[in-house]
Amino acid sequence: MAAPAPPAIAATGLRKSFGDNVVLDGIDLTVAPGTIFALLGPNGAGKTTTCRSCPH
Repeated sequence: MAAPAPPAIAATGLRKSFGDNVVLDGIDLTVAPGTIFALLGPNGAGKTTTCRSCPH
């Protein structure tokens, strides 16, 4: 049996702040290869910041 493929996206404990304003605080995200994934939320929820903070 083949070993499982590593995740296409994996981030643990993402944290981002702008000055004293913490905008991401400990986000964990794992997306399997071949998965269709959507990050949904209202304006200002941190979607773009989360994507830009993920390692690539």
